[in-house]
This record gives sequence, C-alpha cells and structure tokens, in this order.
Amino acid sequence: DPLPYLNGEISINGDWETNVDYKTKKKKYKRYAPCVGNNKVPYDVLSATDTKKCDNINGKARTKIGVIYKFYKYKFDNKGNRWGCTTNPTNKQKKKHWICVEDKTGFQVEKV
Repeated sequence: DPLPYLNGEISINGDWETNVDYKTKKKKYKRYAPCVGNNKVPYDVLSATDTKKCDNINGKARTKIGVIYKFYKYKFDNKGNRWGCTTNPTNKQKKKHWICVEDKTGFQVEKV
C-alpha cells in the first residue's frame, strides 16, 4: 500500500523505514546520542518505562529481545554502526533514545 509513503507517514532511509514497528532480535546497548561516547547508557538514568525494556548489565542499559520500537530517524556513528532514534522529533523530551539497529554482525532489529 503506497498511501502511507505518499502521505509522509512512512519514509525510507536506505533500507530502513521510519514510523513502522521493528522488534529487537539481539541484546544491544542503547544510548542518548549517536556519534559520541560509547554505546552504554547508565541504567539509573532511564525512566520506569525504559527500564522495563532494558536489562541492567553492570549498571548499564541493554535492550531486551522482542521489544517493539518505532524509529523516527537514523544515523551512523564513527564506527559505521547504524542507530535508530526511538523518540519522535516533535516530542519535547530532552533525552532522545537511540538503539543500535545495524552493526558489523548484521541487523539488530527486524520489521514486524
């Protein structure tokens, strides 16, 4: 159905679509900004909703398998990993959540 694409509800970034459901298939670290620092986000800075979606591994947040996210944009970090932003850019939330969606081992999420 091309209508959601024509209306701008869904867009494509390379092979990646925005505003559609993707499910995590590997445990990957999440963070608040691509291209800076390392991949690990301190677990204690996450909201109650986020902690339900993450494991606490040595005090760092890592996504659980099978969690469904919508990604609103994508960026590459300096190591060539692709990250998806899970916070809608129109949201005034200060901390944008990013999940690694593709790295040298392949896709970390799959379309639902």
